[in-house]
Order: sequence, then structure tokens, then C-alpha cells
Amino acid sequence: MRVLIRKWLNLTKLVNHARISAILASSTMSQASPDLSVTSAEKRPAEDEETTISKKQKSDAVGENTSLCKERIKRRKYAMMLGYCGQGYLGMQRNPGTKTIEDEVLGSMLKAGLITEENYNIPQSMQFQRAARTDKGVSAIRQVVSLRLGEEEGMKEKINSLLPPQIRVFDLKRTTKGFNSKISCDGRTYSYLCPTFAFAPIESVTTEDFRIDSETVSQIRHALKYFKGTHNFHNFTAGKKPTDASAIRYIVDFQCSEPFIRDKFEFVLFTVRGQSFMLHQIRKMIGLTIAIVRGLTTEETLRKAWQPVRVDIPKAPGLGLVLEEVHYERYNTKFGGDGLHQALLWTEYQNEIQEFKEKFIYSTILEGEKNEKSMMNWLSTLIWHTYGERDDSAPDEPPPSSSLPLTMLGRAALQLPRCVHLLKTGKLPPSHKAENQVDELSKPVSESNGEGSHQTAATATAETSIKLQEASDGQLLAAASNHKDDVTTSDSSEGQLLAAASNHKDDVTTSDSSDCKDIKTTVSVS
Repeated sequence: MRVLIRKWLNLTKLVNHARISAILASSTMSQASPDLSVTSAEKRPAEDEETTISKKQKSDAVGENTSLCKERIKRRKYAMMLGYCGQGYLGMQRNPGTKTIEDEVLGSMLKAGLITEENYNIPQSMQFQRAARTDKGVSAIRQVVSLRLGEEEGMKEKINSLLPPQIRVFDLKRTTKGFNSKISCDGRTYSYLCPTFAFAPIESVTTEDFRIDSETVSQIRHALKYFKGTHNFHNFTAGKKPTDASAIRYIVDFQCSEPFIRDKFEFVLFTVRGQSFMLHQIRKMIGLTIAIVRGLTTEETLRKAWQPVRVDIPKAPGLGLVLEEVHYERYNTKFGGDGLHQALLWTEYQNEIQEFKEKFIYSTILEGEKNEKSMMNWLSTLIWHTYGERDDSAPDEPPPSSSLPLTMLGRAALQLPRCVHLLKTGKLPPSHKAENQVDELSKPVSESNGEGSHQTAATATAETSIKLQEASDGQLLAAASNHKDDVTTSDSSEGQLLAAASNHKDDVTTSDSSDCKDIKTTVSVS
């Protein structure tokens, strides 16, 4: 017991000794600190009142800028619905060094103060995404873009005030944070406004006064049915191999309207809906349909196009193509009625959309047909296509139509090879019908100096290889020769007359026992 008491007393002494040492140490520190504070104060120069006020003002300014930055960063996700006429633009998607729709839209938002320089240079920084990428010259009426913007009043009006008249923002609607105009899309609907003379039979004279009949409309609708469903569309785009999974596309519907008159032209409106479309896909679908109905090829070409072989298919002009609508049915079902977000339907702008379409899109298509002969010139290139298999080195498109003749004699030249084909297949009797056809096509365009002469805009040079093989087709050549006095040639032989009329580098197989030889000549027509 005594031992325990002694140990406890020793422990107590140690604790007390530690406490005394701590007190002494703290006392020493407190005595040394005044000297240190004085030394520090002596080293630091005293600030005057003006310097203090200036620093306070700077601090307040930084605080204000920080709060403004926080407000700018605080953005919401929007769906922007816009329409545009694509004439004069190299498509929707931005492409450095070219004029595009996106450049116009982003530029107007930058000028309006709705986006920053960084957003303009790098649109992905504000999650900018287009629903569909339209090609050169293609228009849109309900294109949708998703992006993040600050909440401001009158954003639509500010953007439109800085846009050209042919581009218009119809609305901006708040969406969910995860909305992406491309990924959230269920499908896309395009239309194609096409003049009906594109479907004139190849054995007739194609003019802008052509009027389509109900039988031809039925033939068009029958051909369109082949496109419905899931197919491998590698032949209807560029750069896709048949083994590429992205070439598999699903067409929901493909319709042709009843014909209607605009100005002096008669039109039909194609409407096609699919999940998605590839580059040039719709234009090639229209181009092949026109070739089938005109009699340049058959529906067998369409069936062959689904196969792995590469098939030569014409691409219709882009002028009549319009992106009509981008569909968000799943998004609307899930979020359109939640009380927080609006459905992306745009029905409230139907009248405004139709007015814009008539004023800027349809009027442009009409002017293109009147002044530039967009469809008429393209039709003259159809004879260059083989509609059969071709190797990978073959070009996608024939020579430009601007190099082809536009006179009545030129039209006759374009019809002659097809007439030969019709003769061989038995569709055109090799008798007076062929002669009358060439008679009609070869009438003088105008009377000059009392003589009937074919006038051309410029001297046309043609180098044509003509092979005469079958005597049964000689009557077509004879029919053409009846008009050789209307053409100035270096030789009045029937072969050179046909060469002058053809004015294209195509092998035309005809026959005449008096001209059974190959003729290769250059002819000037003035």
C-alpha cells in the first residue's frame, strides 16, 4: 500500500512540473510578440486613404464582373426551329471558306450578344447540334437546332433582325437538359417539287407545256412503292460500300400528289418520310423514278440497286428538294405533357410557315425552272447514264448539262439515240413514225434572211463515233438526212449530218448499207 502511495505522489509531481513549464513558455512568447509586430509594421509602408479607396473600388468591380459571368454561364437548353431557302448557300452545315446557313445563324446570334466569340468559333461549346444536314441549294421549312442559351426576352426578334430575309427563326422552345436535336429525332420528312414534263415519254418532244395524265401518275406511284421498307441504299449515295451497315435505311412512306399548276408549269409534289437519309439519297431516288417512267430504264434497275453491285443512277437537281419536318414523337410523348416542357410540334406557326414557303422557297423553284431551266437541262443528261453495273473508277455524274445543246436541233440529237433503242426493242415502228418524229424535232427554230436555218447560241463542236450495223435502222438516218440543208457541214453525208445533230460523245448504233463504216468527224454548227 505504501508503495502505491509513493508512486502516486511521484506522478503528481511530474504532472505539476509539466504544467509549470508550459506556463513559463507561454509567458516568454507573449513578451517577444510586441517586438515582432513592431518590426513588421516598420517594414510595411503605411497606406494613404486614396489607395485604400481605390483598392475597394477594384474589389467591388471584380465582384460585379464575377456575378455577370455567373449569370452568362447559367444557360438553358433550347430547340430553335427555323426555315430557309438554300439557294446561294453551300448547305446547312458550317464549312470554312464557304457560305452556309449555320454561318448566318451563328453570326446573327453573336451580333445580338446572345453568344460569345468562343461559342461562335466552337459551336460545340454551347452544345450546338442540327437535326438534319441539307445539301447545297436545298431548302428547309422546319429545321431544328438544339443549343444552350441564356434566358433573355425577345431572342427570336433579335436574331431575325440580323438575318437575311430568306432565313427565318420561327420559335425557340425550352427543352430538357439531355435533348439533342439529332439523336432525339424519330424521323425526317422531305418534299420534292417536280415539274411534270420530267415524266414525258422519251419518244415525245419534251416541252414545258407538257401535262401529265392519270396513267403516268399511277406509274410513278407504283415505282415509289419499291423504295418503302428497309433496303441497302449504298447505290443512292456517295462513298458507301454495300457492306457498310450505315447504308441500311428505312423508308416509312413515299407519296406523289395529284398534279397542280403554278404559273405556266404543272407540278407534282413528292413527299418521303424516313428515319434518316444519306447524302444525295432522295435526289437519286427521284432521279431513278424519272428515268423509269420516261422509259430510259426499267424497274429491274431499281431491284438491282439493292444488291452489292454498283449501279449507275442519276441524281435529280437539288432545286426542288425541301426539308419539311423533323419528328420528335417519343420526346413529345414523354415530356410534352409533363407541365414543364412544350411539345415540339410547331402547329401554331403553320400559317407563318406556309407564307414563308410560298414567298421564298416555291418562288425560287419557279424562277429556277423559268430562267435556269434546271430540270430541262438535267433531263438532257439522262442519256449519258447506263443504268447498269459500273466499276468504282467511273464518275458519279455525267458531263455538265451546260455543255449540251438547247436548240430544237439539239433536242432532236438527244432523241435520236433513244429512237434507235426503241426501234430495236420494237417500241417504235421502223417506218414513217420515226421519220415524222425527226421531222417534228428538226423544224427550224427561226427564219433568218428568208431561209430556214437552225440558230445556236454558240458554235457547237461534236466528235462522234457512229457505227452502222443493222440495215433495218437505216430509215432513221434517212429521216434525219431530209433536213441536212438546214445544217452547215463540211460534208453533206448522212453520217456527218447525224454527228452534227447528236452533238454528244455517245456511240449511236444505226445502220445503212451505203454508210457501213465508222465515221469520226468534227463538225461546226453555226
